[in-house]
Amino acid sequence: NASGLNLKLIWPSANNIGDLSWVVRADSPYHKISDLKGQKVAFTQPQSTTEMVLRTILQKEKLTNDVTILPTGGIGPGIVAVDSGAVAAAPIEEPLLLKNPQNYRVLFHVTDYVPHIMFSVGVTTPEFAKTHADFLTKLVAVHKEAVDYMYHNLPDDVAEYQKIWNSTDPAIAQILPRLFKENYW
Repeated sequence: NASGLNLKLIWPSANNIGDLSWVVRADSPYHKISDLKGQKVAFTQPQSTTEMVLRTILQKEKLTNDVTILPTGGIGPGIVAVDSGAVAAAPIEEPLLLKNPQNYRVLFHVTDYVPHIMFSVGVTTPEFAKTHADFLTKLVAVHKEAVDYMYHNLPDDVAEYQKIWNSTDPAIAQILPRLFKENYW
């Protein structure tokens, strides 16, 4: 891989990017990705998933040389940059979970441009795989069992998510079913 590490892929952790989207202020003049020509657009960190998919989408739309992209350090700082006008658009993992969603509008969903992307995987070193093959086999089986359980127990999933995150946000009841329908895991 690019970092020089010798790694072995064990399993895919996610089958698509979920609802990663770029948002603009609700009152912005930008309504489609081509409207970003001549503008600054945020991504989270250098070499991140958000940088990779943003570059891919801009290339597909032939906007590579017409949009300035810059890292903001994370999702939250990107939203602050949108609010302040420092950038026209910034990524958000789940628009429904924005603190004040009425203040923003989704400009584009990544899945509209890149519907299938494996961005999260389980890895190990070849040495660990050789010396701990039984452990890794069990780990993959437990992961599969957990995912299967989630797909068959949606009401419990929503309640458990709300309990773990100490949230009663009604958006959660919309988000999880959509992710399951899209075969996110």
